[in-house]
Amino acid sequence: MPGQSMRRSSSDISQNRLVYEALEPLGGSSARIRFSGRLQGREVIWQARLRTLEDVWRERQAGDATPGSVTLRQYIHIRETADPGLAELEVALAVPAIDAPTVFKTLIMINNYKRLAPGRHEYGDPHPFPPPEAAG
Repeated sequence: MPGQSMRRSSSDISQNRLVYEALEPLGGSSARIRFSGRLQGREVIWQARLRTLEDVWRERQAGDATPGSVTLRQYIHIRETADPGLAELEVALAVPAIDAPTVFKTLIMINNYKRLAPGRHEYGDPHPFPPPEAAG
């Protein structure tokens, strides 16, 4: 089973021995990773995409016929898959880049949040982004 080598005991989290597999290089505006965790009481392998809010903003601007200023909030978006052992996760964060410390903080957040449920969950303060021509 993919991710079998990522298994860890619950004591690993408390001892900060979080294990993940980077599927793309870290340090940019987004990264895909895989890690094990729990969703609604069952063990899952998370197929995760971590993004900066700026990455989300740029994607929106590229697809919008009338780009303008926008306000974004950090979010967690969980999607279940046909395989009960897999779950998709997208997390958008107000950080300059998705680096190793950001990945570890995100894993801690996801593993500590006991009421995770499918859907999009926004949190934190809103972050305004200017129109593309103003962003330079």
